[in-house]
Amino acid sequence: MKKKYDGNKKEMAWDTFCEYYNAKPSPLIFMLYLNTFKSLTQDAFIDLLMKAMQTIKPYGNKLPSIPELKDIAGMGETTAADQAHMAALKIVEVVGRIGPYDSIVFADQVMNAVIESYGGWPKLCNHPDLTVEREKWFIKDFEKTYRAFASAGRKREEPLPGITAIENKRRGYTDKAPLCRVGFKKKERRLLT
Repeated sequence: MKKKYDGNKKEMAWDTFCEYYNAKPSPLIFMLYLNTFKSLTQDAFIDLLMKAMQTIKPYGNKLPSIPELKDIAGMGETTAADQAHMAALKIVEVVGRIGPYDSIVFADQVMNAVIESYGGWPKLCNHPDLTVEREKWFIKDFEKTYRAFASAGRKREEPLPGITAIENKRRGYTDKAPLCRVGFKKKERRLLT
């Protein structure tokens, strides 16, 4: 029995995409793809799936599943809203992983400027909206600030000092504090500055 699409070209393209990779179409994964690429128009979404099929070939005749989102994300056109959303999610992840003590610098210089506007890295890490219950409000606010800074060309290259660097400077120590570099070509790692 053929599936009825009711004019939904995205769903039809999704089924074709899954069939190409010999994977069962999953409504949940389809919704995840739609949510991830929500800023794309219907035609742009279909073009993204087509581009993935041209670029990411199945292994032999079969691929155990469809390509991961991370493999496809770089193929689509990213809008300012997408960039702002990805930056906000990255901040939430990095705050939880690194914390306020180490200094930090992001490859995305707009992110550095936005963090500075929040009062610096330690203040951002302790922001009252960075809780599970209020995280979505932090993300919305960060996205709004990010888009404004990006459109105005506001950037910051210098690392943002963490608590260790701030305390060392206050006490007159010249020791180098740990620096976390995020988003640079080489794997994220801690470096001494």
